[in-house]
Amino acid sequence: MRELVTITNSTVDVSDPGSRQTGDLWLAVAQSLGVKVEKEKREDAIAQAQELVQKGGAFRPAVDLMKLWLDEEGISPKRQKRLVSAIRDAGQPVTMKTIHALLTVAQMEQARKLGGEALTQFQTSLALEADGVTDGPINAMVHMFNGTVDEWYLKTLAKGGWFFDGTTRTLNEQRAKDKDDLYHEGAKLFDLGLADYLAKLTSPEAREDALKVYRVLDALLDGFNSKMDPGGKDPMFASDRGVVKNPLTVMIYGSGVSGVAGNPDASGRSVKRQSCRRISSLGCLRLKRGSGKLLGFRS
Repeated sequence: MRELVTITNSTVDVSDPGSRQTGDLWLAVAQSLGVKVEKEKREDAIAQAQELVQKGGAFRPAVDLMKLWLDEEGISPKRQKRLVSAIRDAGQPVTMKTIHALLTVAQMEQARKLGGEALTQFQTSLALEADGVTDGPINAMVHMFNGTVDEWYLKTLAKGGWFFDGTTRTLNEQRAKDKDDLYHEGAKLFDLGLADYLAKLTSPEAREDALKVYRVLDALLDGFNSKMDPGGKDPMFASDRGVVKNPLTVMIYGSGVSGVAGNPDASGRSVKRQSCRRISSLGCLRLKRGSGKLLGFRS
């Protein structure tokens, strides 16, 4: 939707492949093709994007189809399907942003063949999107924190880009020093909490019930990773940042615990019938025959 309603038309001089302007455009391409530009050095992100679209790169087939589209001023249904397949084969979802970036690359390659004003007056509406990094939680810590301003607090604020050491640096430079953002940090604490809870369970029945819940979460909730040891030892947890991001932001913006509980994103989104049947094979769910409806946990 952003590609339709927030278009920013620009004229860029891309005649010099090594210029700042050309690099800026390649950064936008990189972000659109899945490169985490906020975590990579500028030159590394640009190099990754160029590698993805060059000959032998993952997106090269898609770029070639885009060039055919431009040359023939249209694209047949058959080629549309090939384009979709080419993007998916590259490991990227088919979005307007992805298509826009590939189209921009194809246009740049055409402009380079033409030369002259086609390069110095290159027209594009592809843009790099800048967003706050864990902006809500960091602001909440600034405005509502009532603990001690210590090393941990200042280090945590730095994860969101607020530095108190007198040094000005980019987020990329900060990531080189501390690769974990606030949600990664929260995920680690979440994992420690789960392990601590499980370790304190003395009843075998309670422990088994907890393990059943963990197995369900592991199968239904993207990013919740627990390696269950068949030998009976405690599982190892390695949750992704996305597991804590939604509940944390829901809490901070006012909905509270009930908002988290009622939010489909925070509870694993919708559960499809085939997913329930797959989970049932793990021995932790009880399903209504023929419907895939969840009745409860198996004892």
